Amino acid sequence: MQFQEIEANNDLGSPTYSRDRPACSQTKPFPETQAGSLIIEEATSELINKYPGFVIFSGNTYSSSDKLVRIAMRFEGEKIPAASIQKNIINDLFADIAVRAQQPDWKPLFQDTEIEIVALSAVENEKKDQEILLAAKKKNSNQLQFVH
Repeated sequence: MQFQEIEANNDLGSPTYSRDRPACSQTKPFPETQAGSLIIEEATSELINKYPGFVIFSGNTYSSSDKLVRIAMRFEGEKIPAASIQKNIINDLFADIAVRAQQPDWKPLFQDTEIEIVALSAVENEKKDQEILLAAKKKNSNQLQFVH
């Protein structure tokens, strides 16, 4: 008997299988699930504690229409750390997300999702921040591309 993928019954967006039911609609992307959203929020918020002296603010947003996760960080003294430190922070963030989701790797969790990671930097004489792209991942790609 063949198993057919059905809509996720768990809140991580992972497919479940059933012998008795026909295939249903696709599962929600991980960031759209309640557990996925919470895991991303917790892991992002934890950056401040994991990298004192570097990260002084972190936050994330998710646009379901664009399937885009945006993670923003503000660094101590508005200075962007060296590329190697940026990569460590970002890689640790996604490793933490995978651990919290009880998955061996983060990539399948974000397969159908775009990711942008930006640094926020204050613009002199203005009340807004400049966003500096640090890394990005396109939808249906497993590669997180670092800008620097």
